[in-house]
Amino acid sequence: MRQPLENPFYYLDNFQQVLRWVGEHHGDLLLAPEQRFLEDFPVLPQASRALLVRMVMRKGELFRTGKLRYARSAVHGAPPHRWPNSAGSTRLRR
Repeated sequence: MRQPLENPFYYLDNFQQVLRWVGEHHGDLLLAPEQRFLEDFPVLPQASRALLVRMVMRKGELFRTGKLRYARSAVHGAPPHRWPNSAGSTRLRR
């Protein structure tokens, strides 16, 4: 039987540590949308942040919502969110 992790959000903590480091050491090199991401990401609900990090770590560009079942992430019934498109702008998607 697998032992439960001491910190089940270790991947989120690591990601946030990298974001803080980038902001502190290279924030002046970031574009406005990248700076906004560094400001906006920490205030999202933990489940939303965790899901985004999990998706970033996955391969591919498209994901089936039925396959995004993580014990600590809320996916089903979630309100629409703004997702960046390839042109760098955002649009609402479900």
